[in-house]
Amino acid sequence: MTLRDLYKKHHWQVSGPTFYQLHLLFDKHFNEQSELVDAIAERIQLLGGVSIAMAHDVAEMTLIRDRRAAATKCRCRFRGCCMRTRSS
Repeated sequence: MTLRDLYKKHHWQVSGPTFYQLHLLFDKHFNEQSELVDAIAERIQLLGGVSIAMAHDVAEMTLIRDRRAAATKCRCRFRGCCMRTRSS
């Protein structure tokens, strides 16, 4: 979902001499990603799960830890060197 949203963001913000080509390319990729997200959500529903539709809800429900938050707690001299940031 995030990748899909990034394509649309860049679709809106692209500029320069290749504007039109990139505008069309980003829109094409956005549409392809939308189809994939829809197919996955429908499959989740068929399997008895609950598909979530908003990126905020995905972020809130994920079991994947945010590595950036862990890195800010690291007391080591070099960012990301602490073993606490490596455990997943």
